Amino acid sequence: MTETRYFSLARHALAEALRIADIHSGDIVAVPEFICRDLLSSIHHVGATVTYYPLDELFNPILLPADSNVRAIVAVNYFGFAQPLEPFSEYCRLNNAILIEDNAHGFISSSGDGRPLGTRGQLGITSIRKTIRSGDGAVLSVNDEYFIDRLNPQLPSRRGESTRPIVVRFLANLDRKYRLSIFRVLRLFARRVRKMRTGHLLPFADFTSETEPLFISAPYISSMKMIERVSRETERNRRVGAYKQIEFALSSLPLRPVFNMLGPETVPYGYPFFSDDDTAQDASKIAERFGYEVIKWPDLPEAVIDNSPIHYKNVWLVNFL
Repeated sequence: MTETRYFSLARHALAEALRIADIHSGDIVAVPEFICRDLLSSIHHVGATVTYYPLDELFNPILLPADSNVRAIVAVNYFGFAQPLEPFSEYCRLNNAILIEDNAHGFISSSGDGRPLGTRGQLGITSIRKTIRSGDGAVLSVNDEYFIDRLNPQLPSRRGESTRPIVVRFLANLDRKYRLSIFRVLRLFARRVRKMRTGHLLPFADFTSETEPLFISAPYISSMKMIERVSRETERNRRVGAYKQIEFALSSLPLRPVFNMLGPETVPYGYPFFSDDDTAQDASKIAERFGYEVIKWPDLPEAVIDNSPIHYKNVWLVNFL
């Protein structure tokens, strides 16, 4: 049995997951070192403390924490690829901890046994807006009857979405369909303006995002309508086709894909690869021909970034959004 609640952002869904799991001050939540720092704001929101566990180059856990105060552990499905959950499930069984499946990248993806990602742990979060161009939208999947009883009612959807997501969707689709560059040129202009204002071409989450206050909200009405009418099969086919297309287009470059194989149940968030900066720039030029951009991911947490291994720092992504 799975019960769902919709939120504006995945970090809101995670904060609600921690609340219903009764995670609070004095408790520890274990997260992978390879994680985007803004996820930490959800843990800070409930007053808990973070501990990190290391990952190998396949982004599987090397060693899970031995601290008896770990009340919950977060397992991440990176880039829409299913994380094997057996080590986490065994850890939770032995340590009486709660398994939270971070499926921010995996809307529409399933595991090898056909289970939708986000429904395999006791609690799961999925960021739908990272797969479709909705103004916002994330979902909390509650897959344990005990926690279902602790759920609050669904928050009412919000009115007043800006026109920006609508314009962005229109221009991006127009560019891809007719091989135009309208959206790319506008995006380049916006980045140059951002560079002058902030020093960064891309939106940059500074370390304050780890502890910024959360104001939990539901998605816009327009986002919910878009989520309800999206064709999952069409989006699946588009993303799988894009992955194979980009994989072939980049095959001559000296880069290494993060995953060796695209499984039949995987709907990729993008095409992730390991690369140096110069090769990533070459990949970006090729990806632009197909209407896609190359981004660096993630913004690592402050506690991790200085001493992190190279495979945390050289991951790039051809974004299929």
